Amino acid sequence: MLTLSRSAASARRRGDGYHHGDLRRALLEAAAELLEGRGVEGLALREVARRAKVSHTAPYHHFVDKAALVAALVDTGFEQLTRAMLAASSSTDAAGEGNLERLKAIGVAYVQFAIAHPALFRLLCRPEQRTPPSASEATPPTDAGRAAYAVLVDAVQACLASGEVQGDAEALALSAWCIVHGLATLLLDGPLREVASRTELDVDNLAHAVTDTLARGLRPRPSEPGRAAD
Repeated sequence: MLTLSRSAASARRRGDGYHHGDLRRALLEAAAELLEGRGVEGLALREVARRAKVSHTAPYHHFVDKAALVAALVDTGFEQLTRAMLAASSSTDAAGEGNLERLKAIGVAYVQFAIAHPALFRLLCRPEQRTPPSASEATPPTDAGRAAYAVLVDAVQACLASGEVQGDAEALALSAWCIVHGLATLLLDGPLREVASRTELDVDNLAHAVTDTLARGLRPRPSEPGRAAD
């Protein structure tokens, strides 16, 4: 979820007005809470204003209508996802692990994000939030979405450069995305929902198992010339 600044949080508790910079952030915080509780269909600018403790006209300073609010939530969601994946990447770098471990950690972070923010994740995946991908462009359409996808692509390219995987960077990145996205979807809305309803450890173990399998499939075969066996 978004984190309010101390001044904005204090103003929210008092029911005071906001400076414009804090107002937008507070409205997005309130909208994110409403989204998780009611889904995108339950989003309404008037209710967002009520939860943010501002006048019902205040949201229109930043969002011309509900569609504009949803678009801002999408961008914010992709930014949160990007930060989560970058944090996972940084943790493997700090531990001195290889590029393939970094790729796996990014995949696990993707699944963890989906489980932690189910309504937001579903919003990012709604058909109207993306254009039909072509074979040469399978990335989300927004700038924030492209930034999230770029974290995955960079990790794949690092694996290719170090010789830990072999193949086409775009095809490998798309395959990795499909696998972790498929797992996240099965956990949220498919037959694996029972696993997601148990503990974080169950989800993490499954995510690690799937990304371990992905990593084994990406490694070069011993018979491939110029490549060493793992």
